Amino acid sequence: MNVEELSRIMGVNEVEILSKKVAGLNRTEYDVMMHELNLAKKIVIGEREIELTGLARNANMIMKILAEFKDKEKRNVMPYQLAKADDITAIFGVLRPELFGLDNYRQEDLSVGTVNIIPQAAGTFSVPDKQIFIITDFIEFEPNPVVTAIMFTDVDGALPKRPLETRTAFRASDLHIFSLPYVEIAQSTIDIDAKVEFTGNTELVPCGAWIGYGKDVPDLT
Repeated sequence: MNVEELSRIMGVNEVEILSKKVAGLNRTEYDVMMHELNLAKKIVIGEREIELTGLARNANMIMKILAEFKDKEKRNVMPYQLAKADDITAIFGVLRPELFGLDNYRQEDLSVGTVNIIPQAAGTFSVPDKQIFIITDFIEFEPNPVVTAIMFTDVDGALPKRPLETRTAFRASDLHIFSLPYVEIAQSTIDIDAKVEFTGNTELVPCGAWIGYGKDVPDLT
């Protein structure tokens, strides 16, 4: 995300654009979707409830991006489980690997060096038409993390971003959660790489939001 993009997004009036009442719920699209987001930003690991701080910090921006998408597409916004094929919807929190064309995020027996996270091969992931990915956090589910830095090598054709050090988040905490200082918004291409400092495994899971149509939500397989 660059300064010009941020300035445009911050000028969106999300409450006004998402002011239509959702049939049957008697609440505005804004209220319904913000409720969904607030539920997703808290996750339970074991007996502990924790917050995805990147998702929580950028909740208003995500709602602005959703509103801008609706303003462009001129379709109703519905919560994920109630959305019809031609409704706009959003997935908040942990992003399923199927959204990126993957079966899972786990990669095993990695060597020291650079590893492709998304996609899990050389090149970039092409974002399907009329979809938006917003990444705010990562969770490393591998108990002994080998990743010590993440880099967005490509976001919508932009030049590579600087590597983000994850050592403290992943190796000094049993929760292994890393929040991005600034969100990454992808509408055409995305490529995420990571530095592997030790041989071993990784299951690095992106979190944030996916915005699109009900018909584009992937099945289980």
